[in-house]
Amino acid sequence: MDISIFSRRLKEARRAKDFTQAQLAKQSGVTAATISAYENTDSKKGCNPSLENAAKLAEALSVSLDWLCGSAANKSKVETVDFLRMLVKMSDRTGVSIDSVEFADKENQETLKNAFNSVVDEDVFRDCYFHCNDTGEKFSYIVNFLAFSNWQIDRFLGEWQKIKALYNSNTIDENLYKIWLDKQFSDIEQKEKEEEEHRKELEKSLLQGGD
Repeated sequence: MDISIFSRRLKEARRAKDFTQAQLAKQSGVTAATISAYENTDSKKGCNPSLENAAKLAEALSVSLDWLCGSAANKSKVETVDFLRMLVKMSDRTGVSIDSVEFADKENQETLKNAFNSVVDEDVFRDCYFHCNDTGEKFSYIVNFLAFSNWQIDRFLGEWQKIKALYNSNTIDENLYKIWLDKQFSDIEQKEKEEEEHRKELEKSLLQGGD
């Protein structure tokens, strides 16, 4: 890892999120003093972050770990492991449930037609089916689906599916698609910020009432 790149990108991502070092420390669990040391280091001084700290900071800043550490040019790119880390962390704050759906069942194929067409690889499905017929094994094709007990996520996913279909069919261009995404993310951040402030005010009011 090039520590000078990590230092520069850490500061860049923190400022882009409009976080102070103290706010980032609260979000990530990495101390403000450590964050300051990372941001003010260089290849001569040397203050290499642990993998654990780098991953915490990347998650708090909503950037990929590869980008933060200097091995990727696109900070918005999220690798599989980045996504899984965020998913596990998210489960601490909102309910995440997983259902395993058997798509060998014709009824499930009809009920979840959009999902079946989107996530099932037809060639693999067919090969699996014929293999089971040839060997006498029971045909099974299970796909896992995620559900979130968070209305912001549910609303976004429903609307995103519609917009992405328009984008994939070239009905809207990439610029409009990205503008829509940025607007959605901005609105969600603002609403969650307002909800958090309301929650704190309510807690404060209840505490004062208890006095």
